[in-house]
Amino acid sequence: MILLTIDKHLDTRNKYSFQCTLLKDLNLRKHMLRKIWNSVSFKVIALAICTIPSSGFSCTDFLLKAEDRTCIVGRSLEFAQILPTRVQLFPKGEQFQSPAPNNQKGMQWTSKYAFVGMVILPSKAISDGFNEKGFSVGALWMPGTEYPAVSSAPADTMIHFADIMAWLLGNVETVEEAKNALEKMHVYSDKVAGFSIIPPVHLSLHDANGKSGVVEFIKGKVNIYDNPVDVLTNAPEYPWHLTNLSNYINLSPVNAGELKIGNAVITATGQGTGFLGVPGDWTPPSRFVRTALFKNAMGAPKTGKAGINAAFHLLNTVDIPYGTVREKESNSGDFTQWIVVKDLTNKKLYVRTYGDLNIREFDFLNGDQNSQEAKKGIDLQTQAL
Repeated sequence: MILLTIDKHLDTRNKYSFQCTLLKDLNLRKHMLRKIWNSVSFKVIALAICTIPSSGFSCTDFLLKAEDRTCIVGRSLEFAQILPTRVQLFPKGEQFQSPAPNNQKGMQWTSKYAFVGMVILPSKAISDGFNEKGFSVGALWMPGTEYPAVSSAPADTMIHFADIMAWLLGNVETVEEAKNALEKMHVYSDKVAGFSIIPPVHLSLHDANGKSGVVEFIKGKVNIYDNPVDVLTNAPEYPWHLTNLSNYINLSPVNAGELKIGNAVITATGQGTGFLGVPGDWTPPSRFVRTALFKNAMGAPKTGKAGINAAFHLLNTVDIPYGTVREKESNSGDFTQWIVVKDLTNKKLYVRTYGDLNIREFDFLNGDQNSQEAKKGIDLQTQAL
């Protein structure tokens, strides 16, 4: 049994974060808070997490490039068990220590850049984030991952896979720089607090220049790819998804014309015939295809503001409502706990959670980086209603 702490809901409507009023149904809000908190009473509760299904973390990630050169990243996080999450500022100059095998000390470093991370509790591992240079990293679930075996390298050159996010965000400006650094790293794997298995993840990289990359750990090797379509989901391996797109090149946003059969003229029943056949389920291949095709059809947003709006609309197409994905044995399944939209150019983060459709803006990187509130972080409510 693993103990997870659920803290009292924090009011984030302050100089670092505001809420856009998109949902005004007060009865719904009251129902949400009552259902979430009645059984909790703001105390520590115990959650029994026996297994983490291999289908977990049905995440989707993409990059949009606006005509004004603003780069926008959209990302969703899905999981069956509740993942308490904190939005936290890590200022420049923060010191980090990664463990090494056999209770030794691994890599130590001091961050060159400030960054904002989506921190998963209680592990304190960063699942997503971006830094003051506009470099973005997201960790997405990837069944089939096999991390490198423990090498004979000195302990102080080794880094736990769960610390790669913090290292990259604190030290890297571009995708190319990240690729070069990862090729030289001595990565090893071990358990992470809050998970009964070693979480299998691959990494989605983006930067403010509009470049994207993918990092996967396959058969003990680090595979690094360019990402020309700027989209990533989960299994299988990234090259498979690119090949799979070949099966859908007939799809188009342009409606089909009428068809004459004998003396009959057959017309469409409505709009959308060009995309008839686009996969609509929530499997990783289908979400990859749907996101890539819809993103391509939408075209480049004119401005960064339009790009933020477009990113939320695109994320809506992969949103998983609670109860629509279930494991046969446990009757539980993934749902979209939160989504983030990151403006890599203007260094702003936008967050929406399952239980609260209000969009929150976090402007930590443009604000006071010595703020104790920002460094402590703001907890999100990730529960379903």
